[in-house]
Amino acid sequence: MHGTATAASLWNVGVIGAAVGFGYYDLGLILALCNFLVLALLTPLKHSPGAAAPGDQGALGEPTRAQAAAGEAGRAD
Repeated sequence: MHGTATAASLWNVGVIGAAVGFGYYDLGLILALCNFLVLALLTPLKHSPGAAAPGDQGALGEPTRAQAAAGEAGRAD
């Protein structure tokens, strides 16, 4: 699954907007801080965008781009 953090953040921003629109500024601030902290603290635990987890393969069993690039880098022509 890709993009779940982005989707969750968009929903959170929508709820923040609704909370502020209805005058619940304290709830909006709490949600904004929670969103920021979750993204800031959990991002280092996520795989880097081009890296594949060990044993990952593409949809048809071919190596992923990261695996192919690593194989090409080690080859001396």
